[in-house]
Amino acid sequence: EGKGKGTGTEGLSEGPDLRVSTLTPSTLRLLESFGVGSGIAPPLSRPFENMQIWDASGKAGFVRFSGEAEGERVLGQVVENEVLKEALQGRAVKLGCELILGDVSDL
Repeated sequence: EGKGKGTGTEGLSEGPDLRVSTLTPSTLRLLESFGVGSGIAPPLSRPFENMQIWDASGKAGFVRFSGEAEGERVLGQVVENEVLKEALQGRAVKLGCELILGDVSDL
């Protein structure tokens, strides 16, 4: 493989990725239709039923979301960004796409 090119299957880092994404049930269904659902399924992700968010100061109050209130068993799944990236890149490679990885300045 040349510099800046990869297969998308290099493997995940040893420790957990501190950056995560929360995926809604409709997003999970879309990813499943793309063929990447098994690459982000538990135990690589975890479902959540409720979410509460607030501003940095904590003085402006908060907003609370519930899967039950939305008619869903769960509100979504939390997945590490690296896990999601690897699943998407791996699927792209299986479909015959060539990945060019690296910084934009490397292109």
